[in-house]
Amino acid sequence: MKKKDKPKWTFIPRKTLVQKVLVEQLPDLIIASQLNVTNWNVKFYRKKYDLPRVRKKTIYWDKKQPLNEWLTGAVIGTVLGDCCLGKEQSGGVWMAIEHCAKQKEYVEYKRELFDSFTIMAVRSSITNFGHPTFKFSTLTHPTLKELRSKFYINGKKRVSKEILEHLTTLGLALWYMDDGSKNNLDEYHLCTHSFPLEDQKIIREYLRRKFNIWTTIRKDRKYYFLYICYKSREQFEKLVGPFIIPCMKYKLRTSALQRLNAKNT
Repeated sequence: MKKKDKPKWTFIPRKTLVQKVLVEQLPDLIIASQLNVTNWNVKFYRKKYDLPRVRKKTIYWDKKQPLNEWLTGAVIGTVLGDCCLGKEQSGGVWMAIEHCAKQKEYVEYKRELFDSFTIMAVRSSITNFGHPTFKFSTLTHPTLKELRSKFYINGKKRVSKEILEHLTTLGLALWYMDDGSKNNLDEYHLCTHSFPLEDQKIIREYLRRKFNIWTTIRKDRKYYFLYICYKSREQFEKLVGPFIIPCMKYKLRTSALQRLNAKNT
């Protein structure tokens, strides 16, 4: 896949901006994403054409209204996986989502999931190693700021009982789709290598107590990860299976997929 051209500056016709601003009522960020130009490029021509700025606020943008429990659990599962919570100089916190090109469907799924506090469209990008990816970022939100203060200790992502208490079944599925795997022996793993051993013990106990999923802590060279015990495989599949999107179904056993298909039928 070739890198998508992203010109630093280009001419934007007045007719185009009138359509985007006055008719479609789109803010600068979305227009820039659709036209594949920079935000400043849009701002310059919008002012030149004397067009108003559209301020789009979503249903969760009210500072007094936190994310609901369902969305908070989904955010936690995503942050436990591949997502990171970025912090602005002003103190606002936003969530960044990025996956490889093969998982574009997964990125689009997350974009729709977090649509209530996101205005950026999914964009293509190229990593420093030349690998194509797809990504987007959410708006800043007070709930994300609160979660970041609990997730990041001395700049490192950690896990606590307080965080896990808000993890939902959907969050668990997102966590597995992000950082889970199934080997050739149909064994499920949660790739928790980045967390210290004490955090892994907290996760192990929580999964047993909340979801009745038994795990053991195994070691891969010098890092630890969670192995889902044989007796809990069906329970695990029962919980996360309904949330696994098509491009991620390779992470489920054949028997689990057959049960899901039979249930859907």
